[in-house]
Amino acid sequence: MGYETLFEPVNIGPVEISNRLALAPMNPCLEDSGYIRDATLAYYAERARGGVGLVITGATLGGRLASEYRAHYANPVLYDSTHLKGNYELVEMVHSYGVKVFIQLYPGPGRTGKAPSGVQCIAPSALPYFRDPQTWPKPYKTVMTRWPSFLEKAMGDIPREVTIEEIRQIEDEFAEAAWLATVAGYDGIEIHLAHGYLMHQFLSPRSNKRTDLYGGSLENRMRFHVELVGKTLKRIRKEIPDYPIGVRMSTQEHQPDGFSFEEAETLLKRFVEMGISFYDVSTASHENYVTMFPDRDGTMLKDAARMRKSLGIPVITPGIHKPENAVKAVEDGQTDMIGLARAALADPEWANKVRQGKVNQIRKCARDYLCLVNILMGLPVRCSINPDMGRERWKPEEIGPDVPKGEKIIARVLRKNRWGGK
Repeated sequence: MGYETLFEPVNIGPVEISNRLALAPMNPCLEDSGYIRDATLAYYAERARGGVGLVITGATLGGRLASEYRAHYANPVLYDSTHLKGNYELVEMVHSYGVKVFIQLYPGPGRTGKAPSGVQCIAPSALPYFRDPQTWPKPYKTVMTRWPSFLEKAMGDIPREVTIEEIRQIEDEFAEAAWLATVAGYDGIEIHLAHGYLMHQFLSPRSNKRTDLYGGSLENRMRFHVELVGKTLKRIRKEIPDYPIGVRMSTQEHQPDGFSFEEAETLLKRFVEMGISFYDVSTASHENYVTMFPDRDGTMLKDAARMRKSLGIPVITPGIHKPENAVKAVEDGQTDMIGLARAALADPEWANKVRQGKVNQIRKCARDYLCLVNILMGLPVRCSINPDMGRERWKPEEIGPDVPKGEKIIARVLRKNRWGGK
């Protein structure tokens, strides 16, 4: 079949993206200082060279207060000029391949975090994070059986309720972090409101039990979102009127007493009225892994199509690994762009191979969750299909289309040693 549709240009605000394939925001967990260094730069270089039209970085903590409650995922931080150098180099490097780059910023993990200093994390309410083992894929259960100490980490500590003064501080610092992102040269900003982190927790009635102006009704539960996005838009757009700013948010929670599709739609429509430029689809949270990280193609497309019709702005949808499914999703009007996540970990050349008609040479993601198991354990991301994942800075720039026999052996050993896979 023809894949030309995937390689048509698309605009997000005034920014023209050369094709409809984006590297979805993922945290490779390759650094531990908060600063962007060579390992992370090489990770993005590999995927920019691989043919996508847009790179969206993994989540960067936007603000000093937000960065105090870093999870063990080793996210980069951005709140003062010392953080600009690595971000500038990242932008410069991605641009050298003719690819646009957006930074994903988020205002903190909330109750999913682990403060390095041991300080109690902040959240809407003093409720611990609960990752229901019934929603874990099999590899997670294997890890918890083999290393039971990680079960405590998975469940999370009891946070304290964030104060209104701290909410205001987070909003103000986030807006300034966004401004720093423009100084670094990013082509756009994606505000991360999904996956059970701080902002997701405020929207959800199951994690937000506040009785003040930030809890209770939907209008109150989405107040923090409206204020933070509003301040960010104002800070950026007064200097750069048409600068692309979008959001990533779950379409619904898929949890008892969680927020619904209709509630998410109400908030997203408010954002559109405020002037956001695009919507990056996600669903569920870390409390429901098998829904958030599906084991089959296209599980988010139904919600994506509904949101695209409702919002009238460009929509990016992840979770589609098969090129034929990606083409159909775009041609059927379900989404404007495809976000390549685990598929791009397994094969950074996914886009180039599709463009060149070499679909049969794509290294297919095994959906075996090794990448996510490593994150859970606080380790750098690895891939059982692509043994170069996380080691890009040590390999030649040009990669052949086939995996050498020796690398296949390394991949099997990695998978077997980590959690007993075949």
